[in-house]
Amino acid sequence: MSINLIKQVTDLFGNEFVSKSATALGESEVGISKGLGAVIPSVFAALTQKSSTSGLASLFNLIPGENGFDLSAFLSSFFGGGDNTSLINKSAPLLTSLFGDKLGGLTSAISGFSGLKGASVTTLLASVVPSILAFIKKFKNDNNYTDAQVQGLLLDQKQYLNNAIPTGFNLSNVLGLAATGAAASSAAPRPTSTSSYSSQSDNKGGSSLWIWLLLLVLAGLLIWYFSKGCKDKDVVDTTVVASDTLNKTVADVQENVSEAATTVMGKLDSFGNWIADWGNETTIKLPDGTELKVGENSTEYKLYKFITDDNFKIDEVDKTKNWVSFDRVYFETGKAVLTQESQKQVKNIALILKNFPNASINIGGYTDNTGSADVNKRVSDERAKAVAKELQNLGAAANQIAEAVGYGPEHPVCPANDTKECQAQNRRVDLKLVAK
Repeated sequence: MSINLIKQVTDLFGNEFVSKSATALGESEVGISKGLGAVIPSVFAALTQKSSTSGLASLFNLIPGENGFDLSAFLSSFFGGGDNTSLINKSAPLLTSLFGDKLGGLTSAISGFSGLKGASVTTLLASVVPSILAFIKKFKNDNNYTDAQVQGLLLDQKQYLNNAIPTGFNLSNVLGLAATGAAASSAAPRPTSTSSYSSQSDNKGGSSLWIWLLLLVLAGLLIWYFSKGCKDKDVVDTTVVASDTLNKTVADVQENVSEAATTVMGKLDSFGNWIADWGNETTIKLPDGTELKVGENSTEYKLYKFITDDNFKIDEVDKTKNWVSFDRVYFETGKAVLTQESQKQVKNIALILKNFPNASINIGGYTDNTGSADVNKRVSDERAKAVAKELQNLGAAANQIAEAVGYGPEHPVCPANDTKECQAQNRRVDLKLVAK
């Protein structure tokens, strides 16, 4: 059975880590979440490539055993506002070995995507990379894995990598490649892993305790690593990541994307609709003074951030980028009639568009893979146009809906499409910002 290490690592860096890191680095929690959402798949993409070369062993040789760490030292130095210069300097050889000459570009790309300062991104990389390696090494020891089994396990992460890359973060461009995963061939959005952080539960009780303790254990290993100084610098493999090998890795991701499991958080309701996890509640303040209380994973929040974030650039070449699913819009079975509970979100989107008259969107309608393809295509088109019409009825200008088209069962966000949960996620309407 395949093991999704990316998901396990993502769960470690939950809400408490995000909150403490934001305080320590003077950043917003949203920015830290987005930064982590880009850092973690970037690390695994590089580790997957390393698994195809002889460079993996040297990385793990830098991570010490499980004893002798000082938790209080970590908490005071990182979360207590201490000097992170030593942390960054001592991690530099490890980061260089992992990312090669792409490190500078990666740091800039994550900064632009997340809104974090470059120094904050560097600190995240300097702490997260050794922690991930420590986690994998501990996993290896606990399960008595051989080096070959660890290599196979990391190569196996390719099937999860595409869904882990957050929407709006083009890892392929960062690595100097032409395409990343299924995005090159699909017009639909993929689930974003950024929501994995903000959509965690409140982590109350015993579950949060063991996750946080495990994170502290990894942090302790990180401190031990720092205490070693630079004496092990000579054993670091500084091989530059080869573009042709990474290109093969990305191609493998594309081949395996149909088998990848969805990472969208949510559940089915009694009517068979997919109820996505909104994440932590936040307030959007519109230019006209209107305040909308929404979730950090919600359609409203994502659209608002796309419009207002100066760092967000609309990709006019790759039409597959930056699609967002309406997470509270539903229809009567087999019809293009919006349910009553859909009105609130459609009204919110209309309000956002009204407040930003230069913004315009495309709307796409989708169905699951059951029934007639022709009927599904027609129904999905009618549903896309029904949402467009309702947005206009609620105040959005006609020219703010550039197009509304149905694609039927094409471009599923849950590729397996063989469970009720998967099919419910694929029955959706999406939007894409095309002007702002």
